[in-house]
Amino acid sequence: TDADRLKVIKFTNLCLLGSVFIAIQQYFNLFNLNEIYVPIIAPTQYKTLVNNYPFPRVVGMTSNPNEYSVMPGIGGVLSWSMFINTKSKKYILNLIVFSFGVLMTSSRTGLVFFIVCILTYSSLHLYENLSRGRLLRILKVLFLSITLLLVGIILSNYLPEELTWRFKAG
Repeated sequence: TDADRLKVIKFTNLCLLGSVFIAIQQYFNLFNLNEIYVPIIAPTQYKTLVNNYPFPRVVGMTSNPNEYSVMPGIGGVLSWSMFINTKSKKYILNLIVFSFGVLMTSSRTGLVFFIVCILTYSSLHLYENLSRGRLLRILKVLFLSITLLLVGIILSNYLPEELTWRFKAG
């Protein structure tokens, strides 16, 4: 049923949000926990996650930042879809948190995945509503999508270089 589907999406979103908090811990090496568990889950990333490395690339609970970037990417798409369908502003906040999760991986492929998924979902949502003749809703979603994209581009100039250097270099 739709209620069950909604519960699964909310639970998945919550779990993925938890993974971003693990990534935040890794990025800032809070309580020096990276020294304890990163060698076990991601030995190849150990050097970049300890000793105040200037450009850490978080891995969450995976072994590679590129693999992990898919998780906040999916979380961002789920948050965006929940916002479009429920109009609850907490999902915009979740989307922002997931965006930072993708940025902390410094994965260019992850960023492309994230943007393409958001645009694809928005396009499919617009197409579905276009066939139903809901022009006002289409314009709102289109406006929000373009606004989010522009805000992201503008903010990239003001975000710390540690989060954006790989994207700008690419």
